[in-house]
Amino acid sequence: MKKILLSYLKKQIILFSILIISNILLIFSTIFLYDVETEAVLYPIFIEVLILILYFLYDFSIFSRKYQNLEILKNNLYTELKKIDKSENIVENKYIDVINKLIEENKKIIEKNRQETKEIIDYYTMWVHQIKTPIAALSFLIENSEDENKKQEEIELFKIEQYVNMVNSYLRLDNNKNDLVIEKIKISEAINNVLKKYAILFFSKNLNIEYTQIDLSIISDQKWLEFILEQIINNAIKYSKKQGVIKIYRKENSLIIEDTGIGISADNLPRIFDKGYTGFNGRKEKKSSGLGLYLTKKTVDKLGFLIDIDSEINKGTRVKISFDKDIIL
Repeated sequence: MKKILLSYLKKQIILFSILIISNILLIFSTIFLYDVETEAVLYPIFIEVLILILYFLYDFSIFSRKYQNLEILKNNLYTELKKIDKSENIVENKYIDVINKLIEENKKIIEKNRQETKEIIDYYTMWVHQIKTPIAALSFLIENSEDENKKQEEIELFKIEQYVNMVNSYLRLDNNKNDLVIEKIKISEAINNVLKKYAILFFSKNLNIEYTQIDLSIISDQKWLEFILEQIINNAIKYSKKQGVIKIYRKENSLIIEDTGIGISADNLPRIFDKGYTGFNGRKEKKSSGLGLYLTKKTVDKLGFLIDIDSEINKGTRVKISFDKDIIL
């Protein structure tokens, strides 16, 4: 309110100055030049000042209301666009016409983007649904195959399935219709599910796992928690050398996943959560889509966790997922 009042006073400073100077001149001329009694002059000026004060209070209330309406409009520009009412000032009305026109154009752009986004989501949702048929067919053929490369074929098919699941998660992540299922989760159970799912990749690279059951339970969504663990463990496997070590352990209210892989350079670390950013290792190894850690960060934020990654080239990467004490059981 102080800011509004100061702005209003600044706006009316010229008018205030004119009124003060004119009244001083009026008092001076009537009392000293025409020898009129002081009381006869001050009384009508007092009435005038009182009327002016009431007017300025009324005018300030209008000014304040306009400011607040504009502030509301600014804060809700993309969610609740409303036209601004016209005023009595012809110049203000021109500004209002421009703003209202921009609001209408903004509505059209938002609606167009919403429709285009819906079409994209519908297309990829259909694609994910349709691609599962050939994947299931390939799975059946590989399972009944006696090809000497059967194990490698299973690994590649598993990777395809994971990429399809990533697309599906990407589509669902920002969908408000996709409500979280909040329940009690045993962290060890979630980790075991992910390790079992990725066992084929662990065996393919002969990786060692240092992991003991973690006695920690939280209130959250198990599906999305496992999605986070999948992305982190998948990266640990992907960038680990054969016979490398992946450690999973608890430290206070945090879950640590640590590998002895190729690591991430210091200049890449600040951007690892950016959408589409693959970094030097991703480009060199040609294994990164630039979506895994981006989706991980979005999911972590959605669940109210914290994630921190530190790494050193040729020594490994350490991922720390911290849980708020309010959700720990």
